[in-house]
Amino acid sequence: MAVCARHLERAQATAAQFGVKRAYDRVADLVASDLDAVFVSTPEAEQASVAAEVLRARRHVFVEKPLGLNSREAATIADLAAGAGVFVMVGFMKRFAPAYQEMRRAAQDAAFGERLSLYGMFAIGSRAGWEDAWYLQTGAIHYVDLCRYLFGEVLDVVGMRNSRGTQVIQLVSLRFDGGRRCTRHLQGDPRLSTSTVTWARCSTSSTACTPRHPRSRLPPITCRP
Repeated sequence: MAVCARHLERAQATAAQFGVKRAYDRVADLVASDLDAVFVSTPEAEQASVAAEVLRARRHVFVEKPLGLNSREAATIADLAAGAGVFVMVGFMKRFAPAYQEMRRAAQDAAFGERLSLYGMFAIGSRAGWEDAWYLQTGAIHYVDLCRYLFGEVLDVVGMRNSRGTQVIQLVSLRFDGGRRCTRHLQGDPRLSTSTVTWARCSTSSTACTPRHPRSRLPPITCRP
């Protein structure tokens, strides 16, 4: 194990805290050591370049979202991973939340009926610099990925916004195979500080299902005819 940070003294302090023997201030030195994988957690604008350097050394990568600030950066990382024969995993933890796993399991059950749509809201505190694009890339992207987890790959996107600076208001509708729709009301509000409000509702030909977020006051998952 090893720790790498921009400043060696910070890397050394973190290494000492967790009982790690090696500390570096250069990614090149880190990947030259005998590591199987590297966790990349840097400021968003730097993640793609750090991940690329690790992949060129043929190390597996876990990287926080966003994978890149545009499709070109994301495609570069994907190509490097494929060429090196290693894995890249992006930190979309919503896929592993018990409520959403249960929602997916229930929605895929034949008794649930044909999946038609998902509608939900995600709201989180925003601050200076968290205008529309940045908010979507660094916060709300979790729920874009959640829609993919539930329905598959996106075919096309329709969206609109009514934002005012850090008061972000977005409505995004994603279309999936079979005409399924996932519509998300996305909001960034400086009055929310860093708290999160989230809920989702899945509709089918026979039932509706509302999952409970771990910190939500909503009732547990219920399915009704």
